[in-house]
Amino acid sequence: MKRILSIFVALIVLASCKKVLNIEPVDYAENDVVISSPADLYYIVESIYDGMQSGNVLGGNRIIFADLLADDATVIESNLSAFGTLEMYNRTMSSQIGDLRSMWRDGYSTINRANNVIKAVDDGVLDSHEDYVKEDFDLYKATALFARASVHFEMVRFWAQPYDPESSNNTQSGIPYRLEPTLAGPDNLEMARNTVEEVYDNAVTDLLEAIALLEPLGNGSDIYDSWDKYRIDQWAIKAYLTRIYFYGGDYTAAADIGNEVINSGIFQLTDEPRTNFTQAGAESTSDQIFQLISISEDQSGNPSWGYSRFGSPLFMPNSAMQLYHENDIRLDNTKGFLYTSFFGDSTIAKYDLPNANSGINMCVLRLAEVYLNVAEANLSQGGNGNSQKAFDLYSELYEIRADSVLTMPPTDDSLLTLIQLERRLELMYEGDRYHNLKRMKMKVRGGVSYSNPSLLFKIPQEEMSGNSLMEQNP
Repeated sequence: MKRILSIFVALIVLASCKKVLNIEPVDYAENDVVISSPADLYYIVESIYDGMQSGNVLGGNRIIFADLLADDATVIESNLSAFGTLEMYNRTMSSQIGDLRSMWRDGYSTINRANNVIKAVDDGVLDSHEDYVKEDFDLYKATALFARASVHFEMVRFWAQPYDPESSNNTQSGIPYRLEPTLAGPDNLEMARNTVEEVYDNAVTDLLEAIALLEPLGNGSDIYDSWDKYRIDQWAIKAYLTRIYFYGGDYTAAADIGNEVINSGIFQLTDEPRTNFTQAGAESTSDQIFQLISISEDQSGNPSWGYSRFGSPLFMPNSAMQLYHENDIRLDNTKGFLYTSFFGDSTIAKYDLPNANSGINMCVLRLAEVYLNVAEANLSQGGNGNSQKAFDLYSELYEIRADSVLTMPPTDDSLLTLIQLERRLELMYEGDRYHNLKRMKMKVRGGVSYSNPSLLFKIPQEEMSGNSLMEQNP
């Protein structure tokens, strides 16, 4: 097999990858290391999980950065960091902001690991090895396909104008969708930006292939000795595909595949919603579909630093908390998303644990989001128009959260408004509000237009200098 970058030497020897590779053309090393056994490939797959866990990839930073630009929390400006969160909040983006440079670098490093796994499996270099097991290799490739799709998707939402569901051709500049691994230094790094349409299409293609690989293997508990919802199975991929379909305006597809997740019977809505965000290690809830493990020795994905009252949070609740229903469990001090002190002061408690900074898992996908995706998709233009299904899902979630029974609203428009409100309440402080405002073409924080170029993250200077085909955001 071709030579691979030195990061994989550490992976094979140490089975770990705490610091990810900087894919920068000015400084690289080559090694004549060959993926010579399934064990070598397994360690690279493990490094994909490590990459996704990073706060810069699928961890908490994408949530925090989105909430800086949305409108559901008051930002404590004195706690913002210069050359980072302060510039994002003020929309004075530059190519030198360290947080965004790390987000780009770590995202593409994780994608590169995924591409190395996909290439090794597709090339069949280990098919004749005595330890080759087809089911294992299908699982490895599906994991890599999920990582490649999800990381590209999360990145394009910050570096590009939003996908417009009302447009037949989203040709606005997205990000490079990298399908080939970087095997030796700057190989394959010269690449122009794909359109937003192409990024979405490629992500969907990757996830559909991953589903085809994993459906024959069963559910997570069937294919892992220890599942704990932190390994990729068919349901994690289908739930994530529901998210992409929803934001891409393919509402019928979002409803169809979301219904598969709901009807699987594996997941159940919890009546203690905060527990989805305060798990550690192998713990999980009935609502969770996919989470990233964080322990005290390795907790880079932890989002609590931006919210928890036990630290120096960036956010405090604002008037949006008044939108919650009477007796809403999400306002409960022990089970909900907010905490109200004896003196009446409120803080955000979604990621609240006294020891949160020592290890708290990152909930990436949960059933409540799938409910809301499917419910709204049923009523959105281009959806299947099943208002009864939309109401059933919405009312089930509402009744668990508000301990109250609903009646069907008189019109589909009024039902859609209620479902959109419920989405805001349930997914508050998860980064969803910012992207949803842009999907609905509504103004973001400060009355700024959803398409204002100042919201776009700048392409890092390293990429601009090393990739002659790259075009900078305005």
